[in-house]
Amino acid sequence: MNKTIIPVDQNLQKFLQGVIWDMDGVLIDSMELHFKIWKRIFSEYEVDFARKDFNRYFGTTNLETIQTVLGNKLSFKEFLKLAEKRQRLFEKQAITEAQLIPGAVQWLQFFFDSGIPQAIASSNAQRFIEAVVKHMNINDFFYALVSAEGLASKPDPAMFLESARRINAQPSHCLVFEDAIAGVKGAKKAGMKCIAITTTNSPTVLVKADLIIPSFSALTQVQILKLMAF
Repeated sequence: MNKTIIPVDQNLQKFLQGVIWDMDGVLIDSMELHFKIWKRIFSEYEVDFARKDFNRYFGTTNLETIQTVLGNKLSFKEFLKLAEKRQRLFEKQAITEAQLIPGAVQWLQFFFDSGIPQAIASSNAQRFIEAVVKHMNINDFFYALVSAEGLASKPDPAMFLESARRINAQPSHCLVFEDAIAGVKGAKKAGMKCIAITTTNSPTVLVKADLIIPSFSALTQVQILKLMAF
């Protein structure tokens, strides 16, 4: 794994108290796997789950997506079982198949070297988040790993606010990295600055983000300073 060090700008510490990362599509490249498993799940109910549907619901929990797409086709107990089945299918493949998004580690290292605490805020199950960061060898970068379990999922700001609380950072001094429409909305509702990376969605639907980047290699310290220095 390439961990090229980005020189630390001490001025950043004056404005930035914490960095919060989404996981899928931001830290790990698992989008196609997510999409294929959703199509498989919904095909069992003769529902054609298209790419536009995937983009619309991505960032919400399995249960919420299933309830929205299937409506009244199942009981709540059946919804729960299907959500668990979907999560098992994804976890089984993702832990070994998913790869780190190019450039993510360099920025993880940069914020770590800057002394800025970092957290993950993901709609995935807690056990899965923990397994992924361990498998990817990035667990030491994070002070907190926050799941949607027990919290309202994105676009509700609950996960972001809980992440800020755990890393002892004021929401207005936090920076969020997201790729999902729901995630960007949640970050902004939390009163945080948000950088959206276009791994999942086009820039046209991520317009609520404060900054949109095509890749981590396109991001600079100057951009972050301008974003956070208010």
